[in-house]
Amino acid sequence: IINVHECDVVKEIFNLTGGVGADLTIECAGTAQAAGDAIEFTRKNGRVALIGIYGGNIPINLNKVVQWNMTLAGGKAEGDWSLRRVLPLMADGRIKAMPLITHRFPLSAINEAMRTFVERKGGAIKVVIHPQKSR
Repeated sequence: IINVHECDVVKEIFNLTGGVGADLTIECAGTAQAAGDAIEFTRKNGRVALIGIYGGNIPINLNKVVQWNMTLAGGKAEGDWSLRRVLPLMADGRIKAMPLITHRFPLSAINEAMRTFVERKGGAIKVVIHPQKSR
């Protein structure tokens, strides 16, 4: 996991790939910065999947997508189908989701939780709402 608050993520990806860039980038954060960075650190002929939830229009470098012959796709999770594929990967430890949880709220604070998620308050990535938890 690369902490974008601790380094320049584009430079770090190029360093890790010997200057080539990522073959496949799956952007899930849903921020303008993450979408732009995803395109910037993907290699020529690479693939970028934008599946984060964005709050409005996101400026991205479409010239680079075209000039570098990238494949750009969007998508969203399809509930049961996605869970059947992802849960075994999480159980095996190949996908580590816990570090992505940045905020936790009780059900009584659901409005605050949603504002935190939508407005990305405090660097929110994944906001969890606990139905039985109290403040």
